[in-house]
Amino acid sequence: MAVQSKFLAPWLPLIMSGVVTLILTQLGLVSSLEPFAQRLLFQARGAQPWSEEIVLIKIDEASINALGWFPWQRDRYAQLLHQLTAAEVKTVAFNILFSEETDEDQAFAEAIEDHGQVLLASTWREDQSPWLPSPTLAKKAVAIGHMTQLEKTLPVTVEPHIDAYPALAIATAQTHQLNQGELGLLTFEQPLLAHWPGPINQLQQYSFIDVLEQRIPQGALQGKIALVGMTAAGFDPFTSPIESDLTASGIHLHAAILHSYLQQNFLHKPGQSWGILCLLLWGLGLRFGLSRLTEAKQLIALFIGLLIWPVLGVLSLSFNILLPISFPLLLLTITGFSLLLISNIRLHRINRKLQSKATTDALTGLKNRSFFNDYSAYIWRNSIREKQPICLIICDIDHFKQYNDTYGHLAGDACLSQVARNLQRAVYRTTDLVIRYGGEEFVILLPNSNLEQGCTIAQRIQFQLAQQAIPHKGSSTSDQVTLSFGIACITPSRRDRLMLLIDQADKVLYRAKHEGRDRYKAQQL
Repeated sequence: MAVQSKFLAPWLPLIMSGVVTLILTQLGLVSSLEPFAQRLLFQARGAQPWSEEIVLIKIDEASINALGWFPWQRDRYAQLLHQLTAAEVKTVAFNILFSEETDEDQAFAEAIEDHGQVLLASTWREDQSPWLPSPTLAKKAVAIGHMTQLEKTLPVTVEPHIDAYPALAIATAQTHQLNQGELGLLTFEQPLLAHWPGPINQLQQYSFIDVLEQRIPQGALQGKIALVGMTAAGFDPFTSPIESDLTASGIHLHAAILHSYLQQNFLHKPGQSWGILCLLLWGLGLRFGLSRLTEAKQLIALFIGLLIWPVLGVLSLSFNILLPISFPLLLLTITGFSLLLISNIRLHRINRKLQSKATTDALTGLKNRSFFNDYSAYIWRNSIREKQPICLIICDIDHFKQYNDTYGHLAGDACLSQVARNLQRAVYRTTDLVIRYGGEEFVILLPNSNLEQGCTIAQRIQFQLAQQAIPHKGSSTSDQVTLSFGIACITPSRRDRLMLLIDQADKVLYRAKHEGRDRYKAQQL
């Protein structure tokens, strides 16, 4: 067991911190903290400019107030397209689903054909069947892209392709670059993770109604990619990695995806193999590095780790890598607490051993006089409060000096240990205390006991010792080891002192010795 304990001890902080972190992860603590951590990460990185090629035409509260509650008739979008065509907008993408046929579809389709670079959105029904634009509009659109996002908790991701349809932002970027003769294809195998440049209010954007009523500066839209979508409060909101409130919507997400495509800087999260490698290195470092440091140096090392990891997270954004933040920091924090806890347990165990050594007689294993002083003072106060009697027995081995002279000191030590075991076996209650008072002298403290009970204990000890018949040739009292007892009992009051009881027990012990030893004398106070 000692070998196993020695082997497991260095691994204990690793096991504790790993198990606790995994439990908290399963309970959802990591997933709830990660959005907050990532937001701090992007804010520490600082805002970066949005692509100047992107402009957002937003259906905001001002547009709804001016044009009526949403959804609008499609001639509104036809009017918008005419304005965007006149402003020489290169590519227009609608993050709005036009799935039902309406009377205004023909005029809207003609406006789409007139512009020539218009993309429409699709999504999926609950039964996973595609929900496409109306056939009249779909024929005129240059491409169709889906606007389905996987999740709204950070990091917000979008599937690059669903069935035959790319994400709306990807289809928009590829259409725009193809038109410009600068097509830069990317191979998308994982959900798209946008590298958000800055707050969404820094994205170039205009209100739908302002574009419709030609209140936009001349040339502001020329050559741009226009994304048209809902931004009014309450429509598909989520938090971006930059802002802390629900200010973003689906059109902002596609703007961020489009920006990342144009800048070729999509974020990538380390794969599972990298995570396993990092955990392995952490475990080895903890086992063979951190565990060998002093407690103070361990805490300093963990504190440095807590500072360095977020800095690495910020720096990794420059290389388009999004490191997990909350899990490593949680792991480091719990590791620190584990090390402190284990260190405190070990310290408590050492202190307990030291305290036990300081209050225990090494030879007999009984408590010593130092412990008796503290324990008897506590019992004395408790007896006064509860008005209960205390019985004290002082006994010593008769002619013990002659025993040592006859058999030697090693035999004398064995005799003391054997007598101590007899004394310990004679008491049954956990509150009763047997003390090696000094030399061959012992004390038995019996809380809540009367004089008769004390005498019974003395008789029991005498009987047990007689049964063992330890030889003692040097004794003038008997040919075997015997004890003399002094027993005193008192129900103490606040006027009394503990020393009174001890002195009285000592006096009656002297009487027992004077009258021939191998007997007990008792006195009630």
